[in-house]
Amino acid sequence: MKFYFFLPALFLCMKSLAQKQGQLLVDSLVLAAPNAKDDTTKVRLYLKVSDLYIDIDQQKALLYADSSILAARKMNWERGVAGGLLAFGNVYNFNGNAAKAIDYIKQAITIYKKVDYKKGLGASLNALSKTYEALSDYPASLTYRMEALKVHEAIPENNFNIAVSLSGIANIFYLQKDYKKSLDYSFKALQLKELINNKTSIANELYAIGDTYYEMGDSMNAEKYSVRALAIYKELGNKMGEANIYSVLGKLFRKNHHKSLDYFYQAKYIFNELGDQSSNLFLMQGQIAQVFLEMIKYGDTVPKEFKVRNNIPVTKSGLISLAESYLYKAISSSKENGDKENEYIFSGQIAEVLSFKNDYKNAYENFKIFHFLQDSLYSQENKNQIASVESQREIAIRDKEIEINKLNLLNQRKSQLALSAGLLLLSIIGGLLYWQSRTRKKTNTTLMVLNNELDESNKIKTTFFSILSHDLRGPVANLVNFLHLQQEAPDLLSKESGEAHTKKITTSAENLLENMEELLLWSKGQMEHFKPNKKNVTVSKLFTDIENNFLGTAHVKINFSNDQQLLINTDEDYLKTIMRNLTGNSIKALTGIPDAIIEWRAWEENGKQFLSITDNGAGVSDQQLQALNNGDAPIGIKSGLGLHLVRDMAKAIACTISVKAIPGKGTSFQLVI
Repeated sequence: MKFYFFLPALFLCMKSLAQKQGQLLVDSLVLAAPNAKDDTTKVRLYLKVSDLYIDIDQQKALLYADSSILAARKMNWERGVAGGLLAFGNVYNFNGNAAKAIDYIKQAITIYKKVDYKKGLGASLNALSKTYEALSDYPASLTYRMEALKVHEAIPENNFNIAVSLSGIANIFYLQKDYKKSLDYSFKALQLKELINNKTSIANELYAIGDTYYEMGDSMNAEKYSVRALAIYKELGNKMGEANIYSVLGKLFRKNHHKSLDYFYQAKYIFNELGDQSSNLFLMQGQIAQVFLEMIKYGDTVPKEFKVRNNIPVTKSGLISLAESYLYKAISSSKENGDKENEYIFSGQIAEVLSFKNDYKNAYENFKIFHFLQDSLYSQENKNQIASVESQREIAIRDKEIEINKLNLLNQRKSQLALSAGLLLLSIIGGLLYWQSRTRKKTNTTLMVLNNELDESNKIKTTFFSILSHDLRGPVANLVNFLHLQQEAPDLLSKESGEAHTKKITTSAENLLENMEELLLWSKGQMEHFKPNKKNVTVSKLFTDIENNFLGTAHVKINFSNDQQLLINTDEDYLKTIMRNLTGNSIKALTGIPDAIIEWRAWEENGKQFLSITDNGAGVSDQQLQALNNGDAPIGIKSGLGLHLVRDMAKAIACTISVKAIPGKGTSFQLVI
């Protein structure tokens, strides 16, 4: 007897935990739902709360399912309405009210078909199949499972839901005692579950396979797959899963009464530990009662220490009474849940117990119920209907394959004719082109290598001389200006001023010489591979370089701010070149401006490093910024690369440049490293 109540039981496996830790999640979702900004989000939150409440408070689960429907109808969202109807069906499925479940689920199916939402349709068909399975209407259950499987197979990357449908089909064949087909579908489901590595689903399928092998009398495989499932459940801490495996092992070792009882009682203890007083516990007690009956028939006794530990009666009459109590509870639970499969089995067992008590009248009545239920469950008509449902799917699949094969054959014939004509034409053309191709290939390869080398050489030379021209022009101009001033108007300078200017000229010349050496050394290293060489450089060193290079600009005051004493990882020479160009441009912009000031700042913010230069000049125009934003803008010979060089260098070291210019108030360039 397979525990096909296992899936609902998963909701109960941590009931106390759900009422504590799980309740916190429910409460947070309840608070979030009314405040959701998006109406569809609100509907989804209500549906989630309803799902979480199924095993905590079913009335609240229904309340939030209803809230989701009201919210969805208010915004005219039909898919949301269908989700709420399915939630109603799931709650009624859970509490065994099949009639109501069917009505709500069928409404959901109608809407999902209308809006063409396949995932919702597949889930609804699986839920409806589960309802008919609980009612023991296996032909209808299989019909909806097959339909759900077809829907899920049409959805890309939907292995999990396909596996769920396959598992459901396997369970229906199990309940009809067609164990071979049940195993076929279970192994297909297991393959998909292992592909997506869902451990809980894998363990559930292994459990089902082990139980099926038990019913087939294959104890070796039954134990093998059950033990594999048990190991995963223990790894996951899934107590309910462990209890169900102990149940399978209890059945598996039925001939060893003591070992069987030991496994069953381990399962019983877990149910009690979890506070599960649902059908799981009663059906478990029915299993224990079956062992008691076999022990009575074969004259076996329960070991004394086992009796004491598990509070089992010592006398035969006491054992019979306990078995009778367990079986009546199991039958009652089966009737409440519409579980005719277990009701029929336990009815046969209670008839046997009553015969031990010489109550032949009631034993006969229960025996009649046993046969009636057996006929209704396993009638030839049911088997024929189930076989018809499966064969219809197989025929549909084969018909589709035949149509595809016919189309493939037709396409192949057309392709063969086209290929034959094409091959003939290609053979003629190929023969003519082969010799020409061989000759051209050799020539083109040689030319391509030479062209690439020439192009690369020209680019390197252009960049090299542009950098030299631009970076040396400014310092040389400053030096020349100093010399002209001293030569043409020496009377303008006092003795002290003359000495100070002479010192400035000397310092400027030394700085110029040092800069020339740096540029020449750097350019020499870049001639073969013109690429940045990143290393750590202090901002203070960069600022000192700017100060030294523009020492002679007396009409402009240059301030530096580096409070955080930044260390930047970049190519020092590239960044120096960028900063020199920007400083030179600002000095030119400040010509004739009284109280001219340039300010360099450095700071770090949100993990990024910033450098900015700001002047109080006239403000750069959009036309002047063309060189920074437009790669096709012309380059002036006298002015050097200017913003062209800044743009290219910044791109090479992954530096972002932004400009903020206010006409009449100045310009600010910002570098983000």
